[in-house]
Amino acid sequence: MDPEGNPVGSALYLPRNTGPVQLLEVVIKLLNNEEKFPYSFYISDQELLVQLGTYLEKSKVSVEKVLQIVYQPQAIFRIRPVNRCSATIADHTEALLSVAFSPDGVSSYKKWITGVSCEPAHLQSPCHQFVSSNKDGDARIQDVSLTKCVICLSGHTLALTCVKWSGDRIIYTNSQDCTIKVWETTEGKLVRELKTAGCFCIPYHSLFALSRGKGAGHFTWQ
Repeated sequence: MDPEGNPVGSALYLPRNTGPVQLLEVVIKLLNNEEKFPYSFYISDQELLVQLGTYLEKSKVSVEKVLQIVYQPQAIFRIRPVNRCSATIADHTEALLSVAFSPDGVSSYKKWITGVSCEPAHLQSPCHQFVSSNKDGDARIQDVSLTKCVICLSGHTLALTCVKWSGDRIIYTNSQDCTIKVWETTEGKLVRELKTAGCFCIPYHSLFALSRGKGAGHFTWQ
């Protein structure tokens, strides 16, 4: 039967060695599908992953009992292989160290940087700003539509190793000076400074940040 409980045919006698592969063939025939779409099968809200005989023995169900098997269509992902380069972005004069995609397609930057993080799409759509971490110790908020830096976040004494633009209008910068600095994005004011072992930071929640130091373990900041 389908997920709504509608039968797709009359009751069938199935061999004990019938499993998901054989059930798939049965459903395809009953639905008259020309293409073999993937389905999963459930008995009493439990996915059937083994043969019916094994299920009956494990669940201690009588072979005389009529089982209601529900089929569920699975998601289909069609992936085309990449076998050629569709485009190149030139103009760099030295080796690239970092690259990131914007939510709406902005993906290039013409200066040597150590990290890039785009403004989240739910804060601004279309996105036109990103922040870059630089070897000189500063982070710069760049506006693509204006083609210029709009805010420079200064205060670190050594090179930046990571930058993240979080979903609550906060930017995290991590530096080799063993600090994480927390900035608000409208005026570039420093909100907070966290002492770390100097490796990188990953904000994963609006109230927390995760940092990892060299041989010093992981730290969660609130």
